[in-house]
Amino acid sequence: MHMQLRYPAPGAPELARRTKELLEGAGFGPVSEEHGRGLDHGAWVPLMLMYPEADVPACQLSLQTGRDGAYHYDLGAALAPLRDEGVLVLGSGTATHNLRELGPLDAPVPQWAPTSTPGSGTRSWTGGTTT
Repeated sequence: MHMQLRYPAPGAPELARRTKELLEGAGFGPVSEEHGRGLDHGAWVPLMLMYPEADVPACQLSLQTGRDGAYHYDLGAALAPLRDEGVLVLGSGTATHNLRELGPLDAPVPQWAPTSTPGSGTRSWTGGTTT
């Protein structure tokens, strides 16, 4: 059976501009924009479960597959001011899984996947970044 799910979250162009401003101000630029692409499943699935009425404006930031955990941790730190502005920043997608490389359910954890033990947080896979 094939199901069609839709999550028509309103766009958030002002939030996208603010995000771009923060990233470029922190040296992560230039940041390009993609106006025609909607949210991917790594964004809309958690949002659909959290906000089923799709009444929360959302924009998505793509992670850089050629960069390591420390880079993305620093990227998140650059976005920290959004927290004080009432913006929910949700990390999902390739940061936590890569469906193309996972393999069967009983396959061992891929080497690229971050692993941690309770209490270790992200420090074990970010190279000790503390920003």
